[in-house]
Amino acid sequence: SCDGTVQALDLTRGEERWRFVTRGDIWYRPLVADGKLFFGSADLHVYAVDLASGRESWRFRTGNRALTSVAWWRGLVLAGSYDRHLYALDAANGAPAWSVRASGAVASPTVSGNQVAFGTADGLIVVLDLPGGSEADS
Repeated sequence: SCDGTVQALDLTRGEERWRFVTRGDIWYRPLVADGKLFFGSADLHVYAVDLASGRESWRFRTGNRALTSVAWWRGLVLAGSYDRHLYALDAANGAPAWSVRASGAVASPTVSGNQVAFGTADGLIVVLDLPGGSEADS
């Protein structure tokens, strides 16, 4: 949301189960995997929040706003940032597995098979091989 809040609702009763507040806008849909909710925020962080409790599992600080959706590949959370990096983060603890610097701010990544693709603010499409993040052959 634009107020930095994520809420979980009870679908049966329509009541709020929990609320998690960041210090920046959240513009894109979160990713649900492995019992956690993953998302980026304008407060320079990528978050993992426990689905059951709403408590923060971990956060990773980027160099600029993380206003993109995130993607999933075999236990890695792939997140772009306005700091021109795509980050591959261990979903269990948020530790960076690797990062790649792009020519412009990184848009929402998309996974297909063993590759991740993302656009950049300067108009390029980048395709990387997974798991290591090396540039894919043309």
